[in-house]
Amino acid sequence: MPRDYQTSEDERKMIEKMQKENEKEKKAALKRAREEYPFPDEAFRNHKELATKLRLWYQQDQFCVYSGRKISVVDLVRNPNQFEIDHIIPQSVSLDDSLNNKVLCFSEENQKKGQQTPFYYHKGKSGNWTYEQYKLFVEKLFDKKKISNKKRELLLFEEDINKWDVRRGFIARNLVDTRYASRVILNSYQQYFGNHEMGTKVKVVRGKFTSQLRKKWKIFKDRNESHSHHAIDALIVAATANLRLWKKNKLGISDEGKVYDKETGEILPFEKLTASEYNEMMNKEPYLNFKTKLQNIETKVKYSYKVSKKVNRKISNDTIYSTRERDGIDYIVGKIKNIYDVKTYKDQFLKRYKKNKEQFLMYQHDPQTFAILESIMATYPDAENPFLAYKKEHGVIRKYAKNKAGAPVTSLKFIDGALGQKIDVTYKNKAALPKNKKVVLQSIKPYRADVYYDEGNKRYHLIGVKYSLFSFSKQGYVINPIAYQKLLEKEQIHSEMKFCFSLYREDIIESGEDPDSLTRYRFWSKNESGKNKIEVKPIEKPNFEDRKVITITKKIKILNKYQTDVLGNSFKAQEEKDPRSIE
Repeated sequence: MPRDYQTSEDERKMIEKMQKENEKEKKAALKRAREEYPFPDEAFRNHKELATKLRLWYQQDQFCVYSGRKISVVDLVRNPNQFEIDHIIPQSVSLDDSLNNKVLCFSEENQKKGQQTPFYYHKGKSGNWTYEQYKLFVEKLFDKKKISNKKRELLLFEEDINKWDVRRGFIARNLVDTRYASRVILNSYQQYFGNHEMGTKVKVVRGKFTSQLRKKWKIFKDRNESHSHHAIDALIVAATANLRLWKKNKLGISDEGKVYDKETGEILPFEKLTASEYNEMMNKEPYLNFKTKLQNIETKVKYSYKVSKKVNRKISNDTIYSTRERDGIDYIVGKIKNIYDVKTYKDQFLKRYKKNKEQFLMYQHDPQTFAILESIMATYPDAENPFLAYKKEHGVIRKYAKNKAGAPVTSLKFIDGALGQKIDVTYKNKAALPKNKKVVLQSIKPYRADVYYDEGNKRYHLIGVKYSLFSFSKQGYVINPIAYQKLLEKEQIHSEMKFCFSLYREDIIESGEDPDSLTRYRFWSKNESGKNKIEVKPIEKPNFEDRKVITITKKIKILNKYQTDVLGNSFKAQEEKDPRSIE
């Protein structure tokens, strides 16, 4: 299932609650650790796993769960090699890399435990820390709400993971996606195939399972590079039934989950599969050249988009923007809200900085402080976010001041782009504004673009049709014919021009000067900054690196609209009714 698929309201609230609790635990762990040993932020730079180790240390009441020995935070920070993060149930079996399947322990204990569960490890070891003491310790952590019920169950898991039925159970749990959205889709498809008496089986697989297989098979994806990763994921999901694990040459798996010898039919204990054989089968591609074939398939992927024709939208967005005037043109002022966030730094600050640093207001009006930012970038060239690296070592960045006590720098403003359609709300905010400054609401882009062809001049004309031209009636939302006629007159569209079609967001368009130069895009909106300008997006990926606006000039002799079915097959749009004929 796509990760951005809508969840139920209850599930969304539960996720938000968990995120808040996780953040609260992280802060509590750091606070408790620094009460015992006030180490600097720099410790995190040299110890990538420190944050996770501190959180586990806090969850475990500062004890190693396998030995019962206390863990000193001083040693944890200064001697990181003394401690390791262990998977409670080996990841090769559980396929679980979450915090619920992790504990902090002394390195030597982890080496002794190996690929065993805590139960079998304690069962075979000697010493003062017995399994009963360990079990009591785990229960106390659970009673104090230091660990979740899932973690408690994993810590006290007593079944033999060397048995096939047990391992199969772990695999099954990771294969089955129990989220609300997945259940809804699963039930819908099962009902459809059942009603049509089709024997098609439908399963949903957890995203983390396909993610694990991608890593094992070294099939990497870039969400910004192409939408094709969704198709690749679907093929990986389909391939889970053909894992080498299920079809070892001489061994078979019965419907009851038993391992048997294909030649003799003898039921075999799971121990016949060694750990190395098990891992080899889990790591291998389901069949020869699977990865190569997947990569070749990428060029054959088809794309289908849901065209947006919803009429009852608001006429402006809710954000109030400030503006700046340059050479008689009003520009929108954008804002980077948190310069210390890694993703924000990469996606919002760095891209703009490399393109043109003069767009930042600080560069124009406070060059000394901007020079401080550039100095920090030069000091931490390898950091994911130099500003964050500086903050961890020295504290928040401050504006230039002679007394070195300038105001903290947390955000940056920049000149975004020329102000297009807008609603001026300066009069409502006069008291809070400097003189000669205005604030606006940006108008929502036109609802659609109507395309007309002038046979006499041999050229296309596009006009933007706004939401405000529609009103609700007994027939639903209909365009106001008088307002539409005024729009046509304003855009100089006369009655002899032929109506071609209307373009809605996510329609596929094809344009070019001749059949050999045709290019296809996703239509996004009519751009109101000039005549015959439209905003487009690529078909195979979310966005172009920069916003793309094209102009349908007189040279464009071919302009077609395409529609796609759910399988991505495209076909020319059928003839549409001329909106001028609507009464």
